[in-house]
Amino acid sequence: MEESMNLCGAQIGGTYRVVGINLPRAAHIRLAALGLTAGTRVTVLNNKRSGSVIFNVRGTRLAVGRGIAENIRVASA
Repeated sequence: MEESMNLCGAQIGGTYRVVGINLPRAAHIRLAALGLTAGTRVTVLNNKRSGSVIFNVRGTRLAVGRGIAENIRVASA
């Protein structure tokens, strides 16, 4: 079994693979529409401990709040 963590624990500059998203259906669908699905590679651009997590997914920069980032599971790419 691979080691996974939530997106809040990811290091700036690190590249990770999304292994799961545990959010309400509406939020899950919205993230999927933005390209964030299981298996997608993301690169963390900024991880503010008191605010949002900014990451690159499929060539686009996305920012999500800590509440959402805590429910996105990633593993080393």
